[in-house]
Amino acid sequence: MSRDLEQSRPAPSAPCMPSTPSAPRAESDAQRIPDPADPSLRGEIVRRQPVPGRIELPSPRASGAVPNPRTAIAAGPDDGVQLTLAILTDMHIGSTTTNRWHNRFLSDRPEETAVYTVAAINAHNPDLVLVLGDLSDTATSPQLHVARGVLESLKAPWVACRGNHDRPPEPPPPPAPPTNGSDVPAPPREVVKDVHPPDNPAVADTWDRWLGMHAVIGIVPPDTAPLPEGVVLVVFDADWWTADDGIFRVAIDDEQINAVEAALDAAPRTPDLLIVACHFPFVRQTEYLRQMAPDAKNAATLQDGQIIIDRLAPLARRSLWFCGHQHFHQIVCSPDASDLPQWLHCTTASLAEFPAEYRIVTVAPTSVTIHTETAVPDLLHAKPPRTSWVRGREQDREFVWETGDRS
Repeated sequence: MSRDLEQSRPAPSAPCMPSTPSAPRAESDAQRIPDPADPSLRGEIVRRQPVPGRIELPSPRASGAVPNPRTAIAAGPDDGVQLTLAILTDMHIGSTTTNRWHNRFLSDRPEETAVYTVAAINAHNPDLVLVLGDLSDTATSPQLHVARGVLESLKAPWVACRGNHDRPPEPPPPPAPPTNGSDVPAPPREVVKDVHPPDNPAVADTWDRWLGMHAVIGIVPPDTAPLPEGVVLVVFDADWWTADDGIFRVAIDDEQINAVEAALDAAPRTPDLLIVACHFPFVRQTEYLRQMAPDAKNAATLQDGQIIIDRLAPLARRSLWFCGHQHFHQIVCSPDASDLPQWLHCTTASLAEFPAEYRIVTVAPTSVTIHTETAVPDLLHAKPPRTSWVRGREQDREFVWETGDRS
């Protein structure tokens, strides 16, 4: 984690309204660990799909996919959108209580917290689950193996973003060649710097091998995430590096953004709802952190993140932007006076660290409700935090976004 390179303008917060209580937590499902040699998984353990250059809007009707029956009630373009999403992030499988960011991590077995959370999410019967990155702590095959096994217990379709902890550390530079016994110095070593995993299959292989079809980049096809007609889901895969000035920088390459923008622009009609998922936040969060605590840590937001919102938000009637990474809760909305269609940006805290919570997002024709809860209250009671502001303000936890008639 390191300092933030910020965008030029912040996104203001919006007032909140109370939401209704959620369903009670269910008992934990048994953890199922997949074997990559299992023939039944061969259709899933594949390379990530490339960003499409042009596609039609995902439609369960057109694809033949069968959506959740509850979703289908309001799937028609004249009825608006109605679906339920679950959000979890930063499981950090493989971490221990020696890890610390805002607080010391809660458990030496973070997979147990994840298992309880998956069971609680199943009780809500969501239409789709977004897993927003840092599934693992150091991107080893055993860690991603366990993460995939836990997530396979989800009853709903799920999609995962790659986080900075889901990429192995860069390999050390090769040793210098010998001088051949002469006084001529050896040529300088070629230092291996941040190579984007798609350009380095050896680095990307572990993530792709274990996440497979769940780690799509770009517009997610309906066979991966069946959604109501008029809803588009986009997953961005960011790159990150430490610059010469020591600042940790994060960016989404133009190829991904341009491809998504072109596909949305060429669609036969404007989407009712655009859902965007990325591990890293799009909005500037420095001012929010200053308000919450003078020594609050900022783990970085996307370069030009607000510009990406400004480019894509006009291509849908309303948009939801989901991220993790920062290990705290925050919700902000588009300014009331903005000329753009309405957007909401939701940052969710880590499962491995206090407050160890997930989100349930209910999308109705004229509103979006966000509810926050934990599946491990006993663990939180046994290990109270030193830094509690990360649970967010009330409007960062229970939020009703009134979007009005979007027709």
